Amino acid sequence: MPELVINVPSYIGESHMDWDACEWVQGITWADIDMQLWWAEAMGEKADSILLRIGACDGGSVLEGFNIINNLHALKLPIRSQVSGYAASMAVPLAMAADVAPEMDYTAQLMFHAASFNGGVGAETSKDLRAAADQLDNVNQLVLDYMVARTGQTAETVTEWMSKDTWFTATQAQAVGMCSKVNPLPTATTPAAATALITARRRRVPVAAARAATYALAARKKPTPKALTPAARRAALKPRPMATTPAKKPATTPAAKILTSAPSAASIAAVKAFAQQMGVNITAEGDAPEAVAVATVLADGAGTLYTDGPLAQGSAVFNDEALTEATDDATYEAEDGREIIVAGGTVESISEASAEGNEEQAPAAISSEAITAAVTAALAPLTQRLETIEAKFNKTVPPTPRPTARASASGQADPKNAGAKKPHPMDKAKSN
Repeated sequence: MPELVINVPSYIGESHMDWDACEWVQGITWADIDMQLWWAEAMGEKADSILLRIGACDGGSVLEGFNIINNLHALKLPIRSQVSGYAASMAVPLAMAADVAPEMDYTAQLMFHAASFNGGVGAETSKDLRAAADQLDNVNQLVLDYMVARTGQTAETVTEWMSKDTWFTATQAQAVGMCSKVNPLPTATTPAAATALITARRRRVPVAAARAATYALAARKKPTPKALTPAARRAALKPRPMATTPAKKPATTPAAKILTSAPSAASIAAVKAFAQQMGVNITAEGDAPEAVAVATVLADGAGTLYTDGPLAQGSAVFNDEALTEATDDATYEAEDGREIIVAGGTVESISEASAEGNEEQAPAAISSEAITAAVTAALAPLTQRLETIEAKFNKTVPPTPRPTARASASGQADPKNAGAKKPHPMDKAKSN
């Protein structure tokens, strides 16, 4: 048997009925422990070590407590003890009966004091009372000697503990030699680690919010179209002559077949290039957005701030280009004269830059000819593909015959009346 576990109940001594509280008090004596040892040996599991497990014990008989301690030592077996709740009064010396001081949970406690008469004394004369008091002094001296030997403290220190109800937490008991190990709290993290985690969460900015700020800033920087001159406005409003040539026959290719045709890589690249010239970042479906570190140089060579995208209110600020080291909260001055206030690892506000800085950062205007050329280049592959599909369809599908027109006011024959009898010139004369 690896180890015999002895659970110490709430009372050290004989089990009895507490008539004042009207409850049964479970106790423990050496006879109970000896019975457990005998039963283990009878079952072929002889104990090779003993564990005293104390959950909540209020103490009890000093004499029975020392009886248990002395008989345990006589077994010559390894002994250890654990306190998970509290050990009070005589339960403290019993816990100290182990080879080393007891092991305690972080929330466990010890309470130690001097012995006292429990429930009065059976003395009839003053002489009997004095004898009982002398006996109580002897018991307290034995407890004092035992605790001094087990803890290594001085007699004056232990006497001070015994003068009142002295409580010890697990860490306090470890400091005075009444505990050998304190089991830590069963938490997922330490208080310091929890504080660091909360700070990191406050400084973290979601990628989606950073992307939204980037797109909004790019949209604000988009150049505005130039106003039309009066002559150009009149030319645009001038009515155009109607086309005299017949319209080109539209392609009859099913729309589903055209829509399912994937655009070429060249057309996608051309559209992306044009969008980037306009200041808009287009991400193809399935592409994951990548973090783009934008550097903001500080004035007087104070350093550089890095942001995930253009610097804007709410952007996360870092000290390195890898965007891993958060910037300290402070007020910074950019090289272009802007004042940047960082709070909680993000930009709280940005002041307007100087006129010179704005002129340096103003984006170059895009002419209408460049826009037209970019759009034409982007749509050319798609237009060519549609024309190719139309040509293939016209070769494989014959043209639909047009129905013959009915008679009009000009006197042409109506196909519905083709079989009717023509009137004879003499019919009118016969009727007269």
